[in-house]
Amino acid sequence: MAVTVRLLKRPLNSLFAAALVFVLATSSPGQTGDPVEQLRQTLSTSDNLVERDSQTKACLAELHTLSQLRKAVVLREWRHRNANAELAAVDQANRDALAERFRHTTQQVLSGNNPGPILAALEMLSETAMSMRAIGEPTTLTRPLTEDVARLVGEADPAVRAAAVRTLGRIDPDVVIALPVLTSLAKAADPARRIDAASALGEMFQATAQSWTAKEFNPAVLPDRRLTVTSAVQLLPLAGAGAVDPNREVRRCSLTTLALAATLLERMMPPLRTEARDPNEVRPLALAIQEQFKAVTRCLRDPNTDVKILALKVLEESAKARQRWLEQVTTTTLPGETLDDPLATGLAAVLPPLAETLTDEDETVRRATLDVLEIYGPLATAAAPATTRALKDPDRFVRWSAVRTLGAIGPAARPAIPALMKLLEDPDLDVRQTTAAVLRALDPTGQGPSKKPNQPDSPPRIPLTALMHSLTNDPVEMRLTALRSIAAMGANAKPAIPILAVTLRDPDARVRLAAVQALGAIGPAATTVADALRQALKDEDAAVRKAAGEVLLTLEHEP
Repeated sequence: MAVTVRLLKRPLNSLFAAALVFVLATSSPGQTGDPVEQLRQTLSTSDNLVERDSQTKACLAELHTLSQLRKAVVLREWRHRNANAELAAVDQANRDALAERFRHTTQQVLSGNNPGPILAALEMLSETAMSMRAIGEPTTLTRPLTEDVARLVGEADPAVRAAAVRTLGRIDPDVVIALPVLTSLAKAADPARRIDAASALGEMFQATAQSWTAKEFNPAVLPDRRLTVTSAVQLLPLAGAGAVDPNREVRRCSLTTLALAATLLERMMPPLRTEARDPNEVRPLALAIQEQFKAVTRCLRDPNTDVKILALKVLEESAKARQRWLEQVTTTTLPGETLDDPLATGLAAVLPPLAETLTDEDETVRRATLDVLEIYGPLATAAAPATTRALKDPDRFVRWSAVRTLGAIGPAARPAIPALMKLLEDPDLDVRQTTAAVLRALDPTGQGPSKKPNQPDSPPRIPLTALMHSLTNDPVEMRLTALRSIAAMGANAKPAIPILAVTLRDPDARVRLAAVQALGAIGPAATTVADALRQALKDEDAAVRKAAGEVLLTLEHEP
């Protein structure tokens, strides 16, 4: 541009000046600039197939260094996936030729004896693999280099060795070649080498799971399920072995890989009503994950909190995968058939040590444990006693989670009803509100847990006092929750009638409506506050007026 300005300062006629500017502006960038940029512009602008092919080949001929080849092969402007088959074929052929040059040049550098270029090539190969993964490209570019990179894992130079391990994990290598190398490395006496192996294994698994576990999950563009499962199953035993390694970082890396495996299993189960899939396609992965639970169980007793949290993450993701599995098989299981539940045995076996972590000194561990047990649902029945004891935990989040978990366990948690009733007076509003909702599910009549055989009769344990207290002292949402619980008790809530009559004048229309409905649920005994209900017929809210009228009509016609 500076040349253009200097020339235009000369006494040229306007036509010549315009022509000169046009020539300079449209000259091929390859003549004076970056050949990769020249290729990018060609791929972006050339639509004529013959011209595009010849110009692309000319651009490729200008690429000479490994850096140029790498930048060119990952350009987003390639149209090898274009809907136009002819255009896609042109770009695919040229891109394949470029990829082969990139691989050949990389192999030449990696087979040399100079650590400097080897390190640079490994780093470049690692970046290339990650770039290809980011744009959704398959691993055909980097996977053929597995053997070349694996060979360098045994190099004497520690820097080259570490870079080779890291790169091996990122290029989505051929598992048959890479796994023996990492297995050998995982048995090394040097903890640093075992950490390298665990880290590389994690990278390999990430590459295997990438398409399925990405945040922008696209079910329409996914690799073959069976191939993904086969690769994952081969890698998991090494991750399980790493979970019990003496080194803390190896355990952390390995548990992270196992958690990703469970996430992969959950993602590979298709959403309901989207496609018909046989769960047996991913059964080997479910069984392989379950086989690692013994190692995960040991980590629940680890002296390091972060390791325990990661072990709990593995179980949480596994429980989620089981939920998705059951959603699938329930729709296809015929009456009388046994429900296929391959993860149930392993998850149930983990319950005793899992329940022990509810007494861990770190509240984050206790909270994470309850998160897992809540997802277990009824499968966590054996942990109900330990969860009931957690209702007395000093941490309000633990108490809140314990209540939710008992609700998820369901009817088998009814023995916890007395302990739950005490929490209706908990100082934390969220705990009280959640407790009221769970009690309404477990004990709708307020009669307490079922009697055992030959147990003498005892007065019903009705948490009315705490619920009635909420009607005058708590925020709107808690008042609504309390009213729903009172309504669920029916005639057993008779002592609440006076306070319900007062609540008919609550400033919130939703609360007034719920109070009317609670009086209706109590039944004939509510006739003692009929006058208050008649006043509600004049309420400014139409729903309240309608509900009050219906309740009065019902009460007046009761036998």
